[in-house]
Amino acid sequence: MKGNMSDTDLKNLEAEEARLWAVCNQADEASKKANAAWCSVHTLRKHELLRRQIAAEIAQEQKGQTQ
Repeated sequence: MKGNMSDTDLKNLEAEEARLWAVCNQADEASKKANAAWCSVHTLRKHELLRRQIAAEIAQEQKGQTQ
């Protein structure tokens, strides 16, 4: 930018800075929520895999006992 900024230019920059800061904060909150959701889904999937593994082991043990 050439020359000195006017008071209006400075106020416009201040307003844009505040707007962008708000956008950053919203993005940060969205990122936190997305991360929490990912953790929940990841945990549910891991629990289901573990449940299936345990069920398979129990079925195998029961199969061995009935033979």
